Amino acid sequence: MNPLYIININIKGMPKMPCKVTLKGHRGSVTTMAFHPSYNILVTGSEDACIVVWECDEYTREKSSKAHGNTVNHLAFDPTGRLLASCSNDLSIKIWNFDNLTCIKTLTGHEHTVSYVEFSPDSLFLYSASRDQSVRVWEVTNGSCKKILKEHTDWVRCLSINSEGNNTPIIYYNNNIT
Repeated sequence: MNPLYIININIKGMPKMPCKVTLKGHRGSVTTMAFHPSYNILVTGSEDACIVVWECDEYTREKSSKAHGNTVNHLAFDPTGRLLASCSNDLSIKIWNFDNLTCIKTLTGHEHTVSYVEFSPDSLFLYSASRDQSVRVWEVTNGSCKKILKEHTDWVRCLSINSEGNNTPIIYYNNNIT
């Protein structure tokens, strides 16, 4: 099992203390992680296609799920913490009920690796970025794709949503990385 190391970082950004704890639970390298917006919980995704939920007070593995058919590339909570989204090299996006870690929707439509997902500030939409050079806007309640942005000429690796409430994505990519 590949470990995940937790260290304390001081305000200046330099590690000052030795590793606090090592979390073991994935069979592949950890590729993404997200902290719950309200609770002291960490969720990790890995090359083993699994999602693992860690309780960070006692550093225990709470639950896990075989999430995808390939590497989990990114995880994102909605602002309430009730929903978790994951995306993968298997070209899919999944929306999870975080309370019981059950998949409530699988979104498909991207033609290549899905690299990033993020919820809108109002939790009504989910944005996804892909190696197929597009960003898609999904309606969370019914899973329909509302819009496809195809203005990119290279892999869209990540995106960021304007938190001012108007749901305008700010999209980044680097065409120098292959």
